[in-house]
Amino acid sequence: MNLNLVEINSENLLVASLIQFKIFYLASCFDDYEYCASHNTGDRKYFLVYVDEKPIGVTGMSPDDKEKGMCWVTWFGLLPEARGKGYGRIILEKTLDMIKNKGYKTARLYTSRKWNVNAQFLYKKVMDLEEPYQQEGEDYAHYVVFSKSLTDKPVLPIGNRNLHIKHSEEEDTLSIKHLKEYIKNHIVKIDNEKDVDLFKFLRLQIMPQDFPLCEIKSQRLMLSLFKQHKYDVYVMKENSEIYGYGIFYNCRNGFSMLDYFAVKNDIRGIGFGGLFLEQLIKNYKNIVIELDPFVLKDEKSINTRRFKFYEKSSFKLTNLKAILHKKYTYFIAVLTKNKQNSNLKNKIIELYQEAFKPNQFEIIENNCINTSTENRD
Repeated sequence: MNLNLVEINSENLLVASLIQFKIFYLASCFDDYEYCASHNTGDRKYFLVYVDEKPIGVTGMSPDDKEKGMCWVTWFGLLPEARGKGYGRIILEKTLDMIKNKGYKTARLYTSRKWNVNAQFLYKKVMDLEEPYQQEGEDYAHYVVFSKSLTDKPVLPIGNRNLHIKHSEEEDTLSIKHLKEYIKNHIVKIDNEKDVDLFKFLRLQIMPQDFPLCEIKSQRLMLSLFKQHKYDVYVMKENSEIYGYGIFYNCRNGFSMLDYFAVKNDIRGIGFGGLFLEQLIKNYKNIVIELDPFVLKDEKSINTRRFKFYEKSSFKLTNLKAILHKKYTYFIAVLTKNKQNSNLKNKIIELYQEAFKPNQFEIIENNCINTSTENRD
């Protein structure tokens, strides 16, 4: 096992921020990460944790501005799939060693008994002192402070000093907003005339990594749709790296189909896809997506999980399914901002009529979505 702590910088800012947000899910450290990535902040540093080149967690160190010789372990955590393997103790001890090597005599961290129960077993083993926190009232009584001496002297208690956690929570809310703005500002709608080479690169080099070749339309057809402005193509780029893309087919009746949507393999499962999609769908009033057949009760199935992903973004499953080329069956889901749309089926049929030849598709009612056991050929 090769475990490394890499300081967060402009190259890994997005990945680190998404992993941290996935771990803590109610709090974002994006503002702190972004500031430290572009400024000299002395001993205040944050790190992205890799195991064998795969990012699995975050940690950090932040000197206390009131207690000389003391430094906080900050934003320490692992992705769910990396827990229970012994990584946590190694990372925590590496963080404590960094703090000690900087000359600090005491290290502290605080956590929540309510939201972070399992991590406390690790803290009880590694740290020296556990103290309850009640400074900011009952709403914050579930917090607890752990301290460790980095010398041969006993650690002194923090004494229920005000840590201003309530204020930190308010800043976290703003930081989540700023993370979403960062993603939004890095989403580019590529120009249908000037960015043909970029579209070709996307089709030839990136899409085959995300979709089976049988699911990708020919380069000739996709390039034709792109040049005819039938396709809207968005990419999320940081530096020269493409982290995600979405391709929309636009119909004259105001409906669009999300033809392809994917995020980079090594950042799947950390929340980026939902944040990316959230920004893209703001540009459209009516969106149709095709879903591989699934059984709602089969929650472990990848097809069911894909539907649940889109459902979180307000897509609703219809009672329609599409049969393409007499071979492939898809369930149809729709996101529509027109709640009075009584001709939904007709609108969807119009979209398919525009996108396919008459003998290439069939739209029929699907009356057994909850129990379907259909599979694609």
